[in-house]
Amino acid sequence: MININSQLRKYFISIAFISVLFITVVSNISMNYFFTNYVKASRLQDDQKLVQYIERLYEEF
Repeated sequence: MININSQLRKYFISIAFISVLFITVVSNISMNYFFTNYVKASRLQDDQKLVQYIERLYEEF
């Protein structure tokens, strides 16, 4: 006969493992999504600065 203490321990460990796995996957996906958006915005800003710089150089000549 299985003891209720061992059943609860098994369920607690299972739920804890699934929770950690779920949090890891969700945080990894969200960090990749936000970092990708950050990189795109940063590149766009750098491109705009470069265009403005080239426009100023072109106006000087």
